[in-house]
Amino acid sequence: MERIDEYKEVNLSDLVGGHVLTGVEMGRAKYKARYSDYDESNYIKFCLDGVNYMCMEDPEDGYRSSMDGVFVSDEPCSTVIPPTSVLAVMNMQDGSEILNLIDRETLETVLSVGTDRTDDYYPLFISYWNPAGLVWNQ
Repeated sequence: MERIDEYKEVNLSDLVGGHVLTGVEMGRAKYKARYSDYDESNYIKFCLDGVNYMCMEDPEDGYRSSMDGVFVSDEPCSTVIPPTSVLAVMNMQDGSEILNLIDRETLETVLSVGTDRTDDYYPLFISYWNPAGLVWNQ
C-alpha cells in the first residue's frame, strides 16, 4: 500500500491534450487528507507519457465522495498496457469535473476520473477503467 503525502499535486485540466497511455492501476492507499491524520482511500493511477498520476478519493467525505487530488507518483502502475494513443478531454458540464481518456483509434473512453455532481450535496468520485475500449482489445 502506497503512502501519499509528499507527491507533487497537479490539476486534471493540466492533463488535457494528446498522450500515450502505458499503465493503469486501481486500489487503496494510505493517504494524509487535508484536515486529518492518515486514512485509507481509493485511488486510480495511470501512466501518461512516462509520468504516473494518482487520483485520490477524499477519505473525509463520509457517505459522500469526491476526488481530493491528483498527484505525480514515483511508483509505477501495476498493470502495464501496450502504448496507446489517447486524447484527454475535460467534461465540465452539468456539475462535472471529469477527465476522460479517449483511445484515438476506437474513439471509446477508456478511463475517466474526477468528481461528478460537484454542485450537489452528494458529489460522486469517478474512477472508471474500460480496458475493453482499447484498440489492443478489439
